[in-house]
Amino acid sequence: MSIPIVRYLGPDVATFGYLAAEKFFKGQDVKFEDAATHDEICRAVSYQDEEKVYGVVAVENRIDGIVPESVRAVRDAHDCGVNVFGEVVVPVQLYLLNQSGRIADIQRVFSHPKAINQCGSHLRELYERKIPVLPTDSTAKAAEMARDDPTIAAIASERAERLFGLKRVVPESIVDDKDNVTRFWILGQEYAKPTGWDKTAIFLDDLIRDAHGVLAQALTFFSQMSLAVIYPIPVPKHEWEYTFLIEVCAHKSEKRFQEAYQRLKGSAISRNPPILGSYHNVTIPRPGEATATTYH
Repeated sequence: MSIPIVRYLGPDVATFGYLAAEKFFKGQDVKFEDAATHDEICRAVSYQDEEKVYGVVAVENRIDGIVPESVRAVRDAHDCGVNVFGEVVVPVQLYLLNQSGRIADIQRVFSHPKAINQCGSHLRELYERKIPVLPTDSTAKAAEMARDDPTIAAIASERAERLFGLKRVVPESIVDDKDNVTRFWILGQEYAKPTGWDKTAIFLDDLIRDAHGVLAQALTFFSQMSLAVIYPIPVPKHEWEYTFLIEVCAHKSEKRFQEAYQRLKGSAISRNPPILGSYHNVTIPRPGEATATTYH
């Protein structure tokens, strides 16, 4: 049997997606391969042939919240057998990098949109200098662009700084929160077994829209369980329409979850909401723990 492949957002090994993949699969016999987009990662997991393929996608940042494009990509791929079976959290510190280390040489700044949003309060000087801050596919892609063009700066990681031979324009991290972290979902074609401290992700994409209070009704079915996340996901090309990601603190195999889910399905307010996956909960501390020290 061939070695399993783990796909993550690239390029190269300078992204936080690679760090997340490396952290989750530490000590396992896997092969890491980068991808250009989260859609590409999800397709690789869904269309695997003879090789087993796993995926790693960013799903939530402490400062900037949920990553809608990742959630939508996972939802679409779920119909082709893709499930969330793990999560991992990595610290995220970002630096303003270019070839010279001088702000006077910067004409444009690039980074992933989520990274830009995590550094909003520290980019004021760039805006005052009328330097545009522009989106690109990943922080590592931005660093690659800065390596090739002395007029470009990147907002990227310390690893990207080393890998692409860049210098810091500002010595310290420019994120708005020194404790910044990003949560990643681990994707495969299986569900994780119960660990006794789990989460289950449900995508409410078929709620009846012309009825009152349907979201509130849907949530009441899970009132006996803690709700880790509820987040609206905009529906592309449908103005002011949203679907909802919810994460419930229970494994899909638990009796209390099964009972709640069956009531939801039988309520006529949602036909068949997909369960995107169940996985060990690393973001919420167990009872008695002061902090979530179980980050995988």
